[in-house]
Amino acid sequence: MKRDMRALIAVSVLGLSLAFAGCTGDGEARAFERAFGGDPIVESMELTSRDNQPFTGGVSGDVFIDPAATDAEFLELVAGVGDYTRENADRMGGRVSLDVGGLEMTVTGDQATDDGSARLLVALRTDPSIVSASVDGVSASIESGSAEEAIELARELPALMTGFAPDGRWHLGVRDTAGSVSIAGGAAEFEDAIGVWDAIGAEVPLAGIHARYDERMVVALRHESDLGRARAVPLELEEEPAFESDLVLLGDSDGADARQFLENLSADDRARIAYVWISDVRVQIAVHNKDDLAPLVETVDAALPQRISEAHLVWVEDVHTGVEVREPAEAS
Repeated sequence: MKRDMRALIAVSVLGLSLAFAGCTGDGEARAFERAFGGDPIVESMELTSRDNQPFTGGVSGDVFIDPAATDAEFLELVAGVGDYTRENADRMGGRVSLDVGGLEMTVTGDQATDDGSARLLVALRTDPSIVSASVDGVSASIESGSAEEAIELARELPALMTGFAPDGRWHLGVRDTAGSVSIAGGAAEFEDAIGVWDAIGAEVPLAGIHARYDERMVVALRHESDLGRARAVPLELEEEPAFESDLVLLGDSDGADARQFLENLSADDRARIAYVWISDVRVQIAVHNKDDLAPLVETVDAALPQRISEAHLVWVEDVHTGVEVREPAEAS
């Protein structure tokens, strides 16, 4: 009898738990779906409870919009979701993002912020070079298809951002799909990056540039042979940029050790090298010909600066094919 009573209590508690989960866990998501699921430009929604816990409620997620939606239809939906977010702030807890053709904005419920984000997204829709974008208040992250397109965006977008945040407190990130160009920060970072690109690019061909707040700028040359000319260009920067190229690839390094290594090689051995990647005391050296891996181990070891503690020779066609030259000492 007691066992039956305990089973009945357990079933009752489980039923109540499920009921509460249905009401508080995903009830807000269902309420949001009812409010906007019938909008003709809404294609689908991916919503969750705020923190995926059954009793805390809330709703966050993504609403995917028909890319063919007009700007007016999009702005109307933004206004509606903004009103809903503001009126149900205590119950929603989270935030919903609107995605139209890969361009996404977060709806905060603050009318001025949401209006600015929406107008920025509408402006971005007119640029066919933009592959994706994410806008959140006065922050925007934008991806273009090519390095050249990313540079042009980096020229133009700061002025557009200033229009939405006249006080200059905005943060913008611009990159290309391949990762050759990556610029992030405020007006100062963008002004410096474009200034360096224009100044050095007028002298030698460039492949990319990385410039981010509080990080050293890295300029990518198309040809290592242009390093001297690039370094001779006068720049108005507090810290000179680092240079990488088709031959020297940088992780956390200025490339000096990699270039010293290449100078230490004979011309014949240097011709066997496809590239050198270096990050602090680690290097990866790629060779054109797989048959050169084993024969070059001693030569490479002798040419490397002493401070390099980890070195690998790899085949450029398959970096998983390689040999170790120096192994880091195991911690005792």
